Amino acid sequence: ALADDVPAERAPVMCHNDANSSNMVFDGERLFLLDWDTAGIHDPLYDLATVAMFLRMDEPTCLRLLAAHDGRPSSSLLARFVAQRRIVGALCGALLLRMTGAVAGPESAKSALGLGDVYARLRAGSLSIGAPDGMRMFAIALIKESLAT
Repeated sequence: ALADDVPAERAPVMCHNDANSSNMVFDGERLFLLDWDTAGIHDPLYDLATVAMFLRMDEPTCLRLLAAHDGRPSSSLLARFVAQRRIVGALCGALLLRMTGAVAGPESAKSALGLGDVYARLRAGSLSIGAPDGMRMFAIALIKESLAT
């Protein structure tokens, strides 16, 4: 996920830097970001890529997200956005994996559950990211997602 060259940056802006789903609240009309303790100056596409990764947005939804952010429609995803999305999955997955103390090789992502399957198990209550095995599965699913996008 990190091997590709990341296209040129946009001008840095104030970013949340931890826009994962546990820091989001939707009231039916607006999305609010909570827990701003990691906020700082960063690439404006990083937060958008994080939201797209954790919410598993497809390409049309990502295009609408970018159009809303930029105030103009786009016919294709920005290369920098795609790269940032991959970086988010790899970075968050690696950090969570490190927190569990687990080691995962290249084969782990190939045989692991996908992010959608992990989310389904979380919703069903058959998996908890509060448990080491659940966090490890979630971490590897994020890495797998970063390889697929």
